[in-house]
Order: sequence, then C-alpha cells, then structure tokens
Amino acid sequence: MTTPAAALPVLPVGADDRSIVERVNALIRWFNRPDLFIPSYAADTGTGAAYAIAPSSDIKQYEVGQVYEFPAAHANTSAAPTLAVQGLPAGTITRINGTALSLGDIPAGPVTVICTSTTPTVALLTPYAAAAATTYLGADVALNNTASFFNGPNTGPIGGNGQTWWITAKASIRDSAGAAGIGAQIHNGTSAIDTGSGTTWAPNTELTIPLGAIVALTAPATFTLQAKDPISTSGVLLTTGSASGVSNRATSITAVRLA
Repeated sequence: MTTPAAALPVLPVGADDRSIVERVNALIRWFNRPDLFIPSYAADTGTGAAYAIAPSSDIKQYEVGQVYEFPAAHANTSAAPTLAVQGLPAGTITRINGTALSLGDIPAGPVTVICTSTTPTVALLTPYAAAAATTYLGADVALNNTASFFNGPNTGPIGGNGQTWWITAKASIRDSAGAAGIGAQIHNGTSAIDTGSGTTWAPNTELTIPLGAIVALTAPATFTLQAKDPISTSGVLLTTGSASGVSNRATSITAVRLA
C-alpha cells in the first residue's frame, strides 16, 4: 500500500482571519483523508457479476484516480460486472479504454482497477491472460492424404466476443519420396485464416512453413494447424526439427491475446 504523505500542520485558531483558518483546516483534513491514500485493498465479498470490497482505508466517496485492489472470488461471467466500494453505489467495470469486458477478463485472483468517473465507473488494470498454451504434435504423423488437410495441434477454445488474438503456427514437414509440394494453414473451424506452401527439394529434407494472423473474435474459437502433402502420399509432419534435434518443438501453434 502507498505510504501516506506527511500531514500538513494545522494553523492555530486565531492566527489569521477565522474564515481563512477554517478553510485551510478543512482543506488539510480533506488532504489527509485515509481513503485518498491508494491503492485500497480488501477481499471481494460479492457474488455473481457483482464484486464488493470494504477497504480498511474507509472510502467516503469515489474519486477519479483511486485505485482498488482485491482478490476476485470468481472470474467475471458478465460483460458488465460491477464493483461496490465501502457500501457506495456499484459502478460498472470496463476495459481501460472504456469498452465492455469479455467474459473471463477479470480472473479469479488478484485484481487492480482504477476509478475513472464518480458516476461511478472503474477500469480494469490487471492484464488479461496473454497467451494460450503452445501445443505440439506428440509424434511424427504421416499425411498420406492428398485430398484433405491433416488436423494437427490446436489452441483449444480461447477468447470471447470483442477480443483480438494473434495466432501463430509453424509446420515442419518432410517428404521421404523427394521433391514435393507441401501446404499448411491455420483453420478456425469454418475457414482458413492463413495459408502457406513450399516444396521440399530432396528426400527427407525438412520444410518449415510459418503462419500467422490477427483475428477479432465474436465468440470463443479453436484454431487448428492443418497440413497436407498434395503431390505424393509419403509426407510426414515432423515434431522433431532436423536442424536442432529438439524433440516436440518443430510443429506448434500459439495464441497470444492482444486486446
């Protein structure tokens, strides 16, 4: 918690015009209000989409710039969750730019928000989860299907309405038969959001196809790395990079949240 500033001295009564003294003392008392010393911390006692805290600093009124910290008892299940501080009227929690949250933007755990208006509204300062787990194929997989793409690793369901994600992937492929055209794509369950291709130049040489796209979500989505060997039927999607020899690292897909 921020260390309180040193208190200003109170002028003795009668040292100056009484009205000035009273005004100065009132300003001093206001300056030294404990609820202005931020951040204010307390446990969340709210339920559902409503968060509630009662800091020991005893907030008397909402002030723009006040920072509140609390361990949220649950992730937000509403795009417009609220926070009530010290029994004052509850205010909507938004993103820092004032837009509505997505489900899960507030994690179950430590949260920091800042008061942005005395209406009141508060904005979420706690960073949301930055990245989904990177997933890899567990073993080399023969494509052996020239008609359709092989489904490789995927991100699992991620995100929510209004979120922006950066999806990156890398497919490492070899063809034991020799020179062959290879294709890869990131698929969102409905269509490809990025595609790439190349040609292996000799038997068992590795071709790496990097992929990436920024996507705006309207709902949770699963992104899958797909690949195919469209010329021969002996393609193999690698999980071991021939250059590094590091197991389970060559073929992967990652999702990083941007906003």
